[in-house]
Amino acid sequence: MNDNDTLVIKSLDRLGRNYEAIKEEWQDFKKRNIHVRVLDMPLLNTENKDDLTANLINDVVLELLSYVAESERKNTKQRQKEGIKAAKDKGVKFGRPSVELPDNWNSVIKDWKAGKITAFISGAMILISIISICVRGFDVGVDFAGGRSFVVELQGERNVEAIAQSLAPQFEGAAPEVKTYGATDVKITTNYKINEKGADVSTEVENKLFEGMKPFLGEGATYESFAQNNLKQSDMVGPTIANDIIYGAVIAIIVALICMFLYIFIRFSKWQYGLGAVVALMHDSIIVIGIYSLLYGIVPFSLEIGQTFVAAILTIIGYSINDTVVVFDRIREYTREYPKRQTKLLFNQGINSTISRTINTSMTTFLTLLIMFIFGADAIKGFVFSMAIGIIVGTYSSLFVASPISYAFMKKNQGEEA
Repeated sequence: MNDNDTLVIKSLDRLGRNYEAIKEEWQDFKKRNIHVRVLDMPLLNTENKDDLTANLINDVVLELLSYVAESERKNTKQRQKEGIKAAKDKGVKFGRPSVELPDNWNSVIKDWKAGKITAFISGAMILISIISICVRGFDVGVDFAGGRSFVVELQGERNVEAIAQSLAPQFEGAAPEVKTYGATDVKITTNYKINEKGADVSTEVENKLFEGMKPFLGEGATYESFAQNNLKQSDMVGPTIANDIIYGAVIAIIVALICMFLYIFIRFSKWQYGLGAVVALMHDSIIVIGIYSLLYGIVPFSLEIGQTFVAAILTIIGYSINDTVVVFDRIREYTREYPKRQTKLLFNQGINSTISRTINTSMTTFLTLLIMFIFGADAIKGFVFSMAIGIIVGTYSSLFVASPISYAFMKKNQGEEA
């Protein structure tokens, strides 16, 4: 640096500018051979200038520095454009590199070999569910079957076969179904006089119930004590209402699936994502329904198909689609970040980056449901059980059903090789 440069920098420093910063900036221009002519140098050789002159000098210097910096930036950008154009003219292609994942990368579905295994597992579970539904059927509740339902508390042993034999003569050909319900109760269902309405009919049915249950109530039991102390719940659903409830439940599930497809399609702008999500939701619903069919009468709590079960299915659908959206959203982020990368690698990386989050969230929810199942009332055990199974199956399908199906159709549409 020469004396003239030093004088200018010192004058800037008097107005609050950092001397060392200005010095480095000035030296940088000198190294890059950028010549800055501020004013005639004789003007700057005199240090004893008044404040007005100093301000003028500083303003000019700062303006020129800014102008030179902006000019240099524009020139650099122009040179970059010219270089890119020249390279393109020579056949060089630009874009993000389509790189392969390293060998030690944590690939859960590396080369999608695991997709064949999970497809076999899903197919086996759905097949078992369908066979159980066709062979065993369901424990259909009053909501869907129609009839009268009573929950009776007993203090002694609950022999459901003996209770059913005792009640059969009272209900005149409409033999009731008796099953344990909770720790001390029995649930009795019958369609006796289901088409007749009125308070007198309900009183008659309850009297017949009392006569049939009398041998199991202990000595000295009366109808009044039975109605007050033992009869805990009484419900009646007519055949027409039951059919309406079934129709409404089916429509609710179908509408939910359609809405989920439209939501995914609109959000991600690809129908393949929507198809994968809906297939995963159907997969979850069929397996949960199949487990209900397979285990009713085996487990020591009620797995009755009713309105509560439909609510559980709809809740499972909502929870499962949330996990699926998280996975799809991450895949979309990687697609935008690496547009040249193979679809298989994008899906693979998206699933691997969300798998820990998905499992941790599901485990937290499952533990909450487990506590509710252990310490909750008997009436909610069936609902909590279906929710817990739905959480497990929904987490599995979000990772290993929805994504592979979306990838398969997307790959087919794009003509990629597996």
